[in-house]
Amino acid sequence: MRFMIVLYATCLTITVFGQQKYNCEFHETASLKLSDSILQVLQQKIQEKGIPASFAEQMIGQISSQEVLVTFRRIVHAGPDSTIILLKQEESEENPYRINMRDKKLLFYKSMVFEYDSLSKQFNLADSNILPKRFKETSDRKVIMGYSCTAFTGIDSSTIIWVASQLPSYINPGVHTGGVKGAVLAFETKDKSGNTVISMIDKFTPDD
Repeated sequence: MRFMIVLYATCLTITVFGQQKYNCEFHETASLKLSDSILQVLQQKIQEKGIPASFAEQMIGQISSQEVLVTFRRIVHAGPDSTIILLKQEESEENPYRINMRDKKLLFYKSMVFEYDSLSKQFNLADSNILPKRFKETSDRKVIMGYSCTAFTGIDSSTIIWVASQLPSYINPGVHTGGVKGAVLAFETKDKSGNTVISMIDKFTPDD
């Protein structure tokens, strides 16, 4: 009888935990290399201000050799049915060259990522779905917000996710996990152009 009571209490705890909602925020830094098309637009804008073409070219040469740092906040409302993510650019004094990027609204649902389209007013499958969907566990461990996390690396080594297995999988900032169980509390990506993104949770609150 005592065993049955303990078993029932354990199952009840798991059920309640699984239905818990969470409000999270991630600090994110993107290190970007400017494309030729963006550099051409910048050069035109510089010349429109009356700056000589030779000096404008010199300025563009200096800009093109630098990495532009852009910081974001990922505001995550995580629930067992679906997870909504709002990606907003922050002001940054780390780099004088600001890139205006529109806010994004993402949906994490059944291990897939969708992006909201303001024109059609619906969520469409996000381009980020091209990220690796298979991961392998590594021996790397670290503690994030008091939770022990394990690093999983994408099969093409372009993505690393840090997963807390003791938290539900729907706590996700809008990245693929390839079926890895647990909450993603940090991730890193690097594309073929050398652009990198590093994101880590810094606010974590259960929604009562």
